[in-house]
Amino acid sequence: MKYTLRFISILYVLLLSVGLFSHVEIIPALLSTVKRDAWISVILAIFVLFILIFLLYKMITIIDRQSIIELLKDQRKLTYYILLFPISLYLLFNAFITAKDIIYWSQLSYMQGFNSFLLALLLLVFCLICSEAGLFTIGTLSTIICPIVIFLGFFVSFSNVKKRILNFFFQCFLKGIFHWQKV
Repeated sequence: MKYTLRFISILYVLLLSVGLFSHVEIIPALLSTVKRDAWISVILAIFVLFILIFLLYKMITIIDRQSIIELLKDQRKLTYYILLFPISLYLLFNAFITAKDIIYWSQLSYMQGFNSFLLALLLLVFCLICSEAGLFTIGTLSTIICPIVIFLGFFVSFSNVKKRILNFFFQCFLKGIFHWQKV
């Protein structure tokens, strides 16, 4: 029996990966750098997103919807490995940085005092089991986990309504437009 992913499973995997990346890596770095003006960078990033979508569309039309691995296999063996090396290196560094940030964030948020080596080992074993089980299993797990994560996110958001200070949301450029220039 051939297992195929449903669209909703792909959507849930995408939501979980984007949410994890933004909450663990992007938002803390952004807030520590630009403080309250961080929301302006999201508006500016929309313009960059349109350019990237256009470039991606052009690349897909040029390679005629062929897989990158298949496209590279058409090259000579040496060229294949030379072109595949930076992609593999990028994915390896991305996995290492994400795992390090997840461990740091988990210990900071809800696992204070837990051994970081044991947490890294548990994360590594869980990722190994999921990758060995295949993409269909990851999609099925994300179909179960993503609604729980969304529910808990709304729960935390609504439970913090009393503590929210709405005056802070619309104060812009408190530290100046540039760090050397005051408004």
